[in-house]
Amino acid sequence: MEDTNINRKTVQNMRNSLSAGSAAKLKRDFNPDRVLTIHWDSKIVPTLVRRSTTDRLAIVVTGYTTNQLSAMTQIEKGSGKIIAESVVQAASDWDITDYVKAMSYDTTSSNTGRPKEQIILPG
Repeated sequence: MEDTNINRKTVQNMRNSLSAGSAAKLKRDFNPDRVLTIHWDSKIVPTLVRRSTTDRLAIVVTGYTTNQLSAMTQIEKGSGKIIAESVVQAASDWDITDYVKAMSYDTTSSNTGRPKEQIILPG
């Protein structure tokens, strides 16, 4: 037992290492349908460390046989541009930009005025 080092940093590093390995395996084994819908929604949630809140963005990809959480990220603020860039980045990370044929999102939080610029999926 003398070789065992248990402290917060060691546990955090091990958890991050295991999470990164699991995420890489999910992406490597991902075999999506050829027609996908990308869904997203942002929420303001309390942080665990401080008595404050943070914006979180969940991105899910679905198809006939596909149902995959592709990202759960913390974003700076819930502006439409930042959310759009995060969704495009997640689609690019999972290499599904050619398969996304539909988008589903909460229009209340995303439609906050006239668009200043258009975000186009690569590909």
